Amino acid sequence: MNAFFAEVLIVLVCVLKLIALPCAGLIISRFWNLATGGYLPGVILPAFPIATLTHMMAKEMRRRKMANGRSFWVLILLVFFFSGCTGSGYNRYADDFYNQGIAWYQKGEYDRAVNDFTKVLEMAPEGMDNYVVYYNRGLAYYKLRDYDFAIKDFDTGLQLVAGRDPMGKYIPQIYDSSMEVPARTPKLEYGVFNLYKARGDAWFYKKGYTEAIRDYDSALKYGEQRKELPTIYNSLAWSKFQTGRYKEAINDFSIAIDIRPRSSKDYYGRARAWAEIGDMNMALRDAIMAQDLNPNSRKYDDLVFELKQAMKR
Repeated sequence: MNAFFAEVLIVLVCVLKLIALPCAGLIISRFWNLATGGYLPGVILPAFPIATLTHMMAKEMRRRKMANGRSFWVLILLVFFFSGCTGSGYNRYADDFYNQGIAWYQKGEYDRAVNDFTKVLEMAPEGMDNYVVYYNRGLAYYKLRDYDFAIKDFDTGLQLVAGRDPMGKYIPQIYDSSMEVPARTPKLEYGVFNLYKARGDAWFYKKGYTEAIRDYDSALKYGEQRKELPTIYNSLAWSKFQTGRYKEAINDFSIAIDIRPRSSKDYYGRARAWAEIGDMNMALRDAIMAQDLNPNSRKYDDLVFELKQAMKR
């Protein structure tokens, strides 16, 4: 029994001698990340002290002729313990880059946000919430007007949600972008809503109005009580307007107005749609309402003027 405690004491002494090395490794990699914008995963630098620690313990035990089976298992357990600590450092770095990406996005530094979100995906390629990372990187691409990459990221986010089983694991499957994605929790439901809405916006500005309509319709299935609902109906109405479906656009603008009755842009959109089907009286009424709600808008003032001129002809 005394020999066993002596072995444990040797291990602890070796640990104390090297305790500063993993910490130094983490600090060095942290400063490297901040200074260069690159990254050294936390799993790399602490691995060297752990290897050195293992060697020192084994050498000390051989010197004292203590390298029996009991010593071996003490050594193995401690190595696994420190390896686990190192792995958690790796996850912390992924979290750091994610938070840094959010900060860059909020500051309007979208290129840097894309870089940091990409690093998160490289460091944690199988993260359980990676659909959120793809969503945020897609938003950054969208802000950069890179709609193709944005749509690709939103597609991947939807694919990850679609592949979840009830236990939270991912099941590989062929993903059709028109399929209905199962959302089994409120968090996933909100995630799916945001992904469809964001992809619809990207398609809209890419002039893919048919695809935008499909995505907005899908978003509505997951967002019946969302505060963003009027925005969805407004975007859906404009997509239909662009494809010549003016009566449907009027209906969607009307739904948006029912939800937020003091939104000038919904009245403006509906006025444009009324004008397209030749109902100038209804168009002028909505245009004047938009002007009253936002009298500083030159666009609304111009529409009122144009409609009045058209009615005089």
